Amino acid sequence: MSIRRFFGSKSFYKHVVIIAIPLIFQQLISNSVNLMVNLMIGQLGDHALAGVATVNRFFLIATFGTSGVIGAAAVFMAQFYGADDHEGMKQTFRYTIWAATIIMSLFLVIGVMFPTQIIGFFVNDPNVIREGLNFIYIGSLAFIPNIVTLSIAGSMRATGDSKTPLAAGIVSVIVNAFFNYGLIYGNFGFPAMGVTGAAIGTLIARTAELVFISYFFIRGDYPFKTKIADMFTMSTDIIKRISSKALPLVSNEILWATGMALLLRFYASRGPEVISGYSIASTVSDMFFTMNAGMSIAITILVSQPLGAGNFDEARDNGYHLIGFGVILSAIFGYYCLLQPSLSLQSIRSLTRQCGPLRHS
Repeated sequence: MSIRRFFGSKSFYKHVVIIAIPLIFQQLISNSVNLMVNLMIGQLGDHALAGVATVNRFFLIATFGTSGVIGAAAVFMAQFYGADDHEGMKQTFRYTIWAATIIMSLFLVIGVMFPTQIIGFFVNDPNVIREGLNFIYIGSLAFIPNIVTLSIAGSMRATGDSKTPLAAGIVSVIVNAFFNYGLIYGNFGFPAMGVTGAAIGTLIARTAELVFISYFFIRGDYPFKTKIADMFTMSTDIIKRISSKALPLVSNEILWATGMALLLRFYASRGPEVISGYSIASTVSDMFFTMNAGMSIAITILVSQPLGAGNFDEARDNGYHLIGFGVILSAIFGYYCLLQPSLSLQSIRSLTRQCGPLRHS
C-alpha cells in the first residue's frame, strides 16, 4: 500500500477544515469557559471545586453515553443524506431523540433520587458531599434541554450544517460565563449563591442553547425535520440497524467515562485539594483533544455521505486521507500537550489572576 494513499488534495483538506474547524472552535471556547468557571468555583475553596468536579464526572458518563448513540445515528443520517432519502433521515432523527431521552432520563432519575450515594461513592469527605449536593439537584435538570440540543446539533452536523451548532455553543458558553460570574459571587445584582449559583448558571446556559438552536431548526429547511405527531413512527428495520451499531459505541463511551470517573475516585482518596487540581488539569488537557471532536464529524460526513450515494471508491479514499490527516494533527497536538506544558501552566496562572479579585465581598 502506497503512503500517498494517506494524503489528499488541497481541495480535500480545505473541505475537511471547513467541516471540522467550527466544532473544534466550539470545543475550545467551551473548554476555556469551563476552566474559567472551575477557577471561579475554586475561589470558594477546595471543597466546593471538589464537590462540583465529582458531580461532573457522573454527568460525564451520561453525556458520553448519549454522544455515543447520537454518533451512531449520525452515520446513518449522513448516509441517508447522501442518498437523498428524506424519510430515512426523519426516522433516524426520531430514533436519536428517543434514544437520547432514554439514556439521559435514566441518569436524571438516578441523580435526583440517589445524589448522596453517587457523591459518596467517590468521596467520603462530608464537606465535599455537601457542596456536591448543592450542585447535583439543579445541575441534573440541565439534562432535559441537553437531550434535544444534542440530537438536533448532531443531525445538523451530519447533514452539513456545522455553523448553527457552533453559534448555539457560543451562546451557551457566554450565558454560562455571565450567570456563573453573577450567581457564584453575587455580581450584577444577583444573590451570592456559591455552588448552587454555578448549577443555576449551567441550567440557564443549556436552556438558552436549546432555545437558540430550536429557533433555527424550526425556521430552517432541514431534510430531517419531522412533525411531533410522527415522533413514534419508526420502522423496525431502522431501529434494529441503528441499535446494532449504537450499542457497541454507547458501551465503549460509557465504559471509558466510567473509567475516568473511577480514576477520580482514586485521586479523591488523597483529599479535596487533589481533586481540585485534577479537575483543572483535566480541563486543560481536554483542550488538546478538541481535534478529535472536529475529526469525528469530518469522518462522518466525508465517508458516510459518499457511501449513501453509492460512491464507494470516494468513501474509501476519503477514509485513508483522514487517517493520514488525523495522525499529523495528533502529532502536533501531542507535541504541545506533552512537550510544551509551560503554555498550559502560564494559561492557568493568567486565568487565576483574573479570577482572583472576582470573589464577592
